[in-house]
Amino acid sequence: MRAIGNETRLNIVNIAIILGILSLIIILLALFFNFFSFSLILGLFLGDIVSFFNFLGLTISAYKAVQKPEPIARRYMRRSYVLRYFIFGLIFMLVLQCKIICSWAFFVPMLSPKLYFVLIYNVINRKGGR
Repeated sequence: MRAIGNETRLNIVNIAIILGILSLIIILLALFFNFFSFSLILGLFLGDIVSFFNFLGLTISAYKAVQKPEPIARRYMRRSYVLRYFIFGLIFMLVLQCKIICSWAFFVPMLSPKLYFVLIYNVINRKGGR
């Protein structure tokens, strides 16, 4: 984690904050619509953890790949990508099999890192207002 720059650390912290805020909003909506349950909280919590570590793994892999020659970096990123999504697939299959965890609540936090980068890098950080 030492090789990661300050801006990237800030992005990782922002992802964690957004994951927490998204989960809090879903819990409040569940309370409002009388859909609140322990399985919802457990699904959101596990989804937040898996999503955060998936994003952290992507970040660390990208920083390691930048330090390697291009052909080796491509293989390294492809391998780490397949490994991360294989692990996520196994965890998601376990969540689907487990009746105590709400599977849609587990899946919702997986979208928040993507939403964060779409918002930050395509809307807020546009140069020249285009």
